Amino acid sequence: MGKKPFSLLWDYLFSLIFGDQRHIDITADFLKTLLDLPGEEYQKLTIVNPFLKRMWKKDKLAIVDVRINTRSGRVIHVELQADPYNFMKNRLMYYSSKLLWEQLRRGYDYNRLNQVISIVICNHILIPEEPAYLNVWEMRHEQTGKRFTDLVKIITIELPKVPRDENGSPEWAWLQLFKCEEIKELKMLAEKHPEVGNVVSIVERLNWPKRVRMYMEWKKLNRYDWENIWQYRMDRVQEQLDEARKQTEAATHQVQLEHARKMKARGDSPESIAEITGLSIKDIEEA
Repeated sequence: MGKKPFSLLWDYLFSLIFGDQRHIDITADFLKTLLDLPGEEYQKLTIVNPFLKRMWKKDKLAIVDVRINTRSGRVIHVELQADPYNFMKNRLMYYSSKLLWEQLRRGYDYNRLNQVISIVICNHILIPEEPAYLNVWEMRHEQTGKRFTDLVKIITIELPKVPRDENGSPEWAWLQLFKCEEIKELKMLAEKHPEVGNVVSIVERLNWPKRVRMYMEWKKLNRYDWENIWQYRMDRVQEQLDEARKQTEAATHQVQLEHARKMKARGDSPESIAEITGLSIKDIEEA
């Protein structure tokens, strides 16, 4: 087949495979290797809108890569991070909090909250102090280790730590998918690990010239959208600064007029008042 561009680290391709309801069986098989959930949870997985709701109009826009609801209502959020991101941990906590908040409606009690599981796949070292490539994080007592709540669970996966040679873990072959840079490598992996074969089938069926073009257009549009958003924010900031400046100038002018009135009542000349307050002779006469 020759060399063809391929990388599941493309967020576009990642969402195309794992964030499409038509491929939900593939998503389920992948999640089963990472999560210890009852089998019935995977019987009805639903891909959900990746845009998170805003509590206020000025809230930060949040878009996740893949968002899934399980049969019982658990929320699974999968995030792909190809490049280093300084605030990734804070970002994960923010997303988890938003996904909890979205579940509550007026009149609902807190017992109706469902667990939120966030999975982040990083193509860089996120947690250098941990040797393992897959780490599970929960809220637990610092000394005893007793869990406070299971409402929030975060799973971090660091691809550079995944061993090159098979280690017998159920997730190993799936994580190797993210390291393949050619379709040839992908096919070789699937020959030894049929469990990832469906991913190969989807990739081979893709019209790659068209998909690459769509991806580049998508990236360009995404960059254009963010530039527009950024410009809009900068314009709003400038508007607020201009308004604040006008209000400050108006308040200062009123203070100057008040001083001018007192000086006029004291018998000071308009010229001396103008020199001290900075007002024009006309403003002083009308004060």
